[in-house]
Amino acid sequence: MGFHASLPALGNGNPELDTESLTQVVREVLEEVLKGRIKGTRDTLQDRCMDCGKKKGHSSLRKLTLRLSSSTTK
Repeated sequence: MGFHASLPALGNGNPELDTESLTQVVREVLEEVLKGRIKGTRDTLQDRCMDCGKKKGHSSLRKLTLRLSSSTTK
Protein backbone atom coordinates (compact mmCIF):
# COMPACT_ATOMS: atom_id res chain seq x y z
CA MET A 1 0.00 0.00 0.00
CA GLY A 2 1.45 3.38 -0.92
CA PHE A 3 -0.05 5.47 1.85
CA HIS A 4 2.11 8.13 3.50
CA ALA A 5 0.91 10.30 6.36
CA SER A 6 2.45 13.40 7.84
CA LEU A 7 1.96 15.07 11.18
CA PRO A 8 1.67 18.77 10.32
CA ALA A 9 0.93 20.07 13.85
CA LEU A 10 3.20 17.66 15.71
CA GLY A 11 5.96 19.31 17.67
CA ASN A 12 4.40 22.76 17.85
CA GLY A 13 4.19 22.58 21.66
CA ASN A 14 0.40 22.29 21.85
CA PRO A 15 -0.52 18.80 23.13
CA GLU A 16 -4.15 19.20 22.01
CA LEU A 17 -3.13 19.82 18.42
CA ASP A 18 -0.62 16.97 18.62
CA THR A 19 -3.38 14.61 19.78
CA GLU A 20 -5.76 15.85 17.09
CA SER A 21 -3.11 15.43 14.39
CA LEU A 22 -2.24 11.95 15.57
CA THR A 23 -5.93 11.02 15.71
CA GLN A 24 -6.40 12.26 12.14
CA VAL A 25 -3.40 10.30 10.87
CA VAL A 26 -4.54 7.11 12.63
CA ARG A 27 -8.03 7.56 11.17
CA GLU A 28 -6.65 8.02 7.64
CA VAL A 29 -4.36 5.00 7.93
CA LEU A 30 -7.16 2.81 9.30
CA GLU A 31 -9.48 3.92 6.49
CA GLU A 32 -6.92 2.90 3.89
CA VAL A 33 -6.21 -0.44 5.58
CA LEU A 34 -9.91 -1.23 5.92
CA LYS A 35 -10.61 -0.23 2.31
CA GLY A 36 -7.92 -2.65 1.19
CA ARG A 37 -9.24 -5.47 3.36
CA ILE A 38 -12.83 -4.88 2.25
CA LYS A 39 -11.76 -4.92 -1.40
CA GLY A 40 -9.82 -8.14 -0.84
CA THR A 41 -12.77 -9.78 0.89
CA ARG A 42 -15.17 -8.62 -1.82
CA ASP A 43 -12.89 -9.98 -4.55
CA THR A 44 -12.56 -13.31 -2.74
CA LEU A 45 -16.32 -13.63 -2.33
CA GLN A 46 -16.93 -12.78 -5.99
CA ASP A 47 -14.37 -15.38 -7.07
CA ARG A 48 -15.97 -18.01 -4.83
CA CYS A 49 -19.44 -17.18 -6.16
CA MET A 50 -18.21 -17.52 -9.73
CA ASP A 51 -16.48 -20.82 -8.91
CA CYS A 52 -19.62 -22.10 -7.20
CA GLY A 53 -21.75 -21.07 -10.17
CA LYS A 54 -19.40 -22.85 -12.54
CA LYS A 55 -19.54 -26.02 -10.47
CA LYS A 56 -23.33 -25.89 -10.29
CA GLY A 57 -23.51 -25.29 -14.02
CA HIS A 58 -21.32 -28.29 -14.79
CA SER A 59 -23.24 -30.49 -12.37
CA SER A 60 -26.56 -29.53 -13.91
CA LEU A 61 -25.21 -30.11 -17.39
CA ARG A 62 -23.92 -33.55 -16.38
CA LYS A 63 -27.32 -34.50 -14.90
CA LEU A 64 -29.09 -33.35 -18.04
CA THR A 65 -26.67 -35.32 -20.23
CA LEU A 66 -27.19 -38.45 -18.13
CA ARG A 67 -30.98 -38.08 -18.32
CA LEU A 68 -30.91 -37.56 -22.06
CA SER A 69 -28.59 -40.49 -22.67
CA SER A 70 -30.63 -42.82 -20.44
CA SER A 71 -33.91 -41.80 -22.09
CA THR A 72 -32.57 -42.45 -25.59
CA THR A 73 -31.32 -45.93 -24.69
CA LYS A 74 -34.75 -47.11 -23.51
